[in-house]
Amino acid sequence: MLGWELPPHNSGGLGVACYHLSKALALKGTSIDFVVPYSAPHEEIDFMTVHNATTLSPLHKFGMGAYDSKFVAETTTSKGSKSAHTIRDIQARYGEFVEDFVAANDFDAIHAHDWLTMEAGMRAKELTNKPLVVHVHATEFDRAGGNMGNPIVHEIEYQGLIMADRIFAVSAITKQIIVDKYNIPADKVEVVYNAIDTLSFDQDYEYDMRTFRYLEGLSRGLHDRECHYSPYCSKRPRQPRTGYGESGRKVRPTRATPCRRRRTTGRTYSACSRPWHIR
Repeated sequence: MLGWELPPHNSGGLGVACYHLSKALALKGTSIDFVVPYSAPHEEIDFMTVHNATTLSPLHKFGMGAYDSKFVAETTTSKGSKSAHTIRDIQARYGEFVEDFVAANDFDAIHAHDWLTMEAGMRAKELTNKPLVVHVHATEFDRAGGNMGNPIVHEIEYQGLIMADRIFAVSAITKQIIVDKYNIPADKVEVVYNAIDTLSFDQDYEYDMRTFRYLEGLSRGLHDRECHYSPYCSKRPRQPRTGYGESGRKVRPTRATPCRRRRTTGRTYSACSRPWHIR
C-alpha cells in the first residue's frame, strides 16, 4: 500500500482514512506493507509493516504542494536526486524506494492513494504486472475549489486512473467527477466510503501537534466538501439585521428563520435558527 501519511504524523484526513482502512483489512487477514515518504516511529501500528522511503522528517511533507498543488511546477521527477526542495523531489525518492521494494518482495496487489503516490503505483505495476488499485480521496478539481487546478497534477491523475485495474472513490460525487472529468468508465470505479473505529479515539490518543493543521483542513473543506455556507452559519448573529428579499419587500430575520443567505445591496448576511445547520 502506497500512502503519504499515517497518524500521528498526519495533517488531515488522508492519513486517518489510510490507517483505518489498513486496520480493517488486517483484521480480515490481509498482510500489508505500507510505504510512507518520511522516517518516523509508528509505535501504535502493529497490524502492518510501515516502510520509510526516505530519512526525511514528517515536516518535509508540508509546504511543498502536497495539499496545495499550485506549488507543483516540475512535469517530471528527477531520478537519482537526493534533493528534497520540492514535492516532486520527494516523489522521485519515494518512487525509487518503491522500485527497489517491489523488485525484492512478493505481493499480490498494489494500492495507491491519491496523486501523490500514483506514479509510484504505476511504476510498480509496470515492473511486476500486479493489479493496481487507485484510491481517490480527492481529485485536483476538488482541491482547486471548482477551478481548473494544476495541469501537471491533472495529468498524473489521468494516467493513474487509466492504468488502474480498479478505482476506489470515497463518495458518489468523487466517482462522478472521475467519470465526467477524466472520461473513466463508470463500471471501473467503485464507491468505498471512509469509516473509522471510534473506540480508537479515546483519551489516550495522541496527535503530533507539529503536523496537525486545523485551519488547513478547514480551508480545504470549504471548497471540496461543499461547506460554502459554513462561515455564515457558524455563529448566531447578535441582533437581527434588516435587508430586502427577492421581491423587494423589507424583511427582518428572526431566530426562527431557517439557515440561509440573503444578498442585499453591497452586503451579505445570514440568519440561522440553528448554528450547526448548513443547507
